[in-house]
Amino acid sequence: MAGSRRIRTDLALETTERFKEENTEIRGVEIQEDYDEEKDVRTTVVRIVTENGAKAMGRPCVKISLAGVSDALFLRGTQTVFNNAKPGRIVDALVHGKSFCPLILLDEIDKMGSSIEHGCPENVLLDILDSDRSKFVDNYLGFPLDLSNVIFVATANSLEPLSPILQDRLDIVELPPYTIRDKKQIVKGYIWPKLIKEYQIEQVDIEEDAIEELIALCPEEGVRDLERICRKMCESVISLYYVEGNIIKNIKAENLAKIMGPIYYR
Repeated sequence: MAGSRRIRTDLALETTERFKEENTEIRGVEIQEDYDEEKDVRTTVVRIVTENGAKAMGRPCVKISLAGVSDALFLRGTQTVFNNAKPGRIVDALVHGKSFCPLILLDEIDKMGSSIEHGCPENVLLDILDSDRSKFVDNYLGFPLDLSNVIFVATANSLEPLSPILQDRLDIVELPPYTIRDKKQIVKGYIWPKLIKEYQIEQVDIEEDAIEELIALCPEEGVRDLERICRKMCESVISLYYVEGNIIKNIKAENLAKIMGPIYYR
């Protein structure tokens, strides 16, 4: 055990010293999202920004999902005296990224919980984002780990669940909600082309007045419900084809009620 611990220590120190020469500026950045579904456009934008940013800096990008995490050991690891001991997700990200200077995406930090028995994961984030990040200790490794060359990007739907102390250690970038014009462009340029290809009904077109009617049915700031109701509409078009024998090739506001059926409401 002592030999393996010494090997891990030497490897960490050697790798850390090698990347210290980069003199990388360390910043904790939070990008506030309006919604969090993985297939939605805004989350895709965040992922593209982080991945391209990491690529431009020559760094690997590793994502850590924190939604529903209520155990500090998830990030800090388990001591080797316990069965099935393993390092925390921070060390795991360094291992998978094969680098001591990756860009780590902390996804949905506002959805973390807390545990009386194993501590609050937010306290680990405070330790990670501290000004002196050369003293982070993973329970599995048992020695200080230098995170001074790691860049963290966090996402959240709301700032309310985050403590003022954690917010103070983040550079917060708020993304404004979608306008009606934005939603129209997303439906015409992204959601509808994707759905008609998925359902193999490429001949079906949707008019702008029908899009406006659908947007009115989905008052949320994001487009998750809008994509869901567009998907239901594609399924209804296919159902009507098998019932009536004709496929509706042009969806307008005037025939929207017929297509949507019981799920259509005002």
